[in-house]
Amino acid sequence: MDHYIPDNQNAHIDTREFENDLNVLFQSLKGVSLEDADLWPVVYENIISKISGNIPEPNDDDLVCRYFTPTKFLWFAHQNTIYFGSAGGFEDKCDSDIPEDYNNCVKKVLYERDLISLVWDDYLDRMRSRWLVSCWTNLDNHHDDYLLWHRYAGNELGVGVVIRYGELRDLLKSEFSREKDIKQFKSGIVRYSHPLCLPPFNKRHIFRNEKEVRFVCEANLLASMSIDVSSLKRKFSLRFSPDAPMAHVESICAVWEKMGGGSEYHISGN
Repeated sequence: MDHYIPDNQNAHIDTREFENDLNVLFQSLKGVSLEDADLWPVVYENIISKISGNIPEPNDDDLVCRYFTPTKFLWFAHQNTIYFGSAGGFEDKCDSDIPEDYNNCVKKVLYERDLISLVWDDYLDRMRSRWLVSCWTNLDNHHDDYLLWHRYAGNELGVGVVIRYGELRDLLKSEFSREKDIKQFKSGIVRYSHPLCLPPFNKRHIFRNEKEVRFVCEANLLASMSIDVSSLKRKFSLRFSPDAPMAHVESICAVWEKMGGGSEYHISGN
């Protein structure tokens, strides 16, 4: 039985113009070795120029949530920092990458010239790894996705930390402006469908229920970093799974208040 279900997410990108650009580029080498030509930045920027540059943002008053396991929540409550990890370390190796059709087109042109794509693959990995990312969920519904609690918070004993998007964005933007090793800071909504956003604001369609919002900085020399958000601590509120025992809710709230947090909390779906 054929399980193919056609829709616009299955449509391939027309890469004929791009393939022609590649052929012209390779023909221009005229005896120069591929290593000496250093074509990969040119190829990569050509692809980026064909992807939508628009990165939509939530409204400033929209709520965003970061789901923590109990252990990670305690680290956050004590350290008052937000961790930014490299996109190169994400489990999904397609995350923050260029569209597959363009990648296949590059490999096809290389194959036709008896060239190995390992150097190109390495370049793509480096382009992904330069992005340091903090991932949050856009709370646009009273009910959370059940899988978010079990995937990112461990289970019903996890904790969500909630704040308004504009407040967090403005603080992070200000903090990153003081970091000499940071080239740029961006934030916005991840897109899971065509047209894709610029990396690292693109993700495969199978992750669409995450409704992810990302805060991103470019840092070629850093593998990770943490940003102090203690000035916002009283503005964060807590969010709990509807399956969380009340004793768990009360215990976490007591710890949070003792460590300087506010008293506001919400149980998803209640």
